[in-house]
Amino acid sequence: MSDGSIVLMGGDDGNRKNDVWRFQPTGSSAQNPSHTYVKAGIYNITLQAYNSGGYNSTSKTSFINVTAARVNLTTTIGIYRNGAFYLRNSNTGGIADTTFGYGNLAGDVPLVGDWNGDRIDTIGVYRNGIFYLRNINTNGIADLAFTYGQSGDIPIVGDWTGSGIDTVGVYRNGVFYLRNSNTGGFADVVFSYGNPTGDIPVVGDWNCDGIDTVGVYRNGVFYLKNSNTYGIADLAFTYGQPGDVPVTGDWNGDGVDTIGVYRYGAFYLRNSNTGGIADTTFGYGQPGDVPVIGNWTGT
Repeated sequence: MSDGSIVLMGGDDGNRKNDVWRFQPTGSSAQNPSHTYVKAGIYNITLQAYNSGGYNSTSKTSFINVTAARVNLTTTIGIYRNGAFYLRNSNTGGIADTTFGYGNLAGDVPLVGDWNGDRIDTIGVYRNGIFYLRNINTNGIADLAFTYGQSGDIPIVGDWTGSGIDTVGVYRNGVFYLRNSNTGGFADVVFSYGNPTGDIPVVGDWNCDGIDTVGVYRNGVFYLKNSNTYGIADLAFTYGQPGDVPVTGDWNGDGVDTIGVYRYGAFYLRNSNTGGIADTTFGYGQPGDVPVIGNWTGT
């Protein structure tokens, strides 16, 4: 099951006085109980039955398998400028809803991800082969800091396994090196995709399967993959122009990430992964800012 909830139906033979369902770790004496598991995992279940004749129980071990819940959240934009984040809660122009300093003034690459599975995207920076990640969108020290990759790598972030937690990776000379945990170590997935020089990596869930996969942006053309392997693009289309900065996100909350570009202080966002005109266009920031994308509120 994927949504974390279960409904169990109890019968009534006319003799039962009290049945108790034990959902690890809580219980319910309702005849038709419903229980929601807030975390992914494998759970046991026990039914304890009482009547005038006595007591009995039966248990099932590893009976319920709850995978990470998929919740479609609309992503919004922000920018990183001179060591400060300016985040918006809507895809419109206007003033920042959240502003704070984090990282160094020069050389840091901003990052965004849900590092702890609470459905709220928070920020981080990549500096000389080290990730510095925050669990809240404020200034302060890193909640996670670890070495992965090397200076000159392009950092990327995605949920590579469908766990509900974003983890890191790097793109180096046309090769993706992806980690399934936010720690140092060896890559869990390695594959070539794109050109060794000039391509810009992009990440998104292009087919609504709950797993982020990669793509590249090259001279105004997106080449997107539905699996984290080498091979040909599953989607290829022209959008934007050479020199644009590609962005990806779920702009309308339908569960599918689509593309956009940032150009001279303006966002041009598409609601489908095809060429065409922008569905949403607005100014935010200024030329030279680095765009960042996330769901900052968890709603």
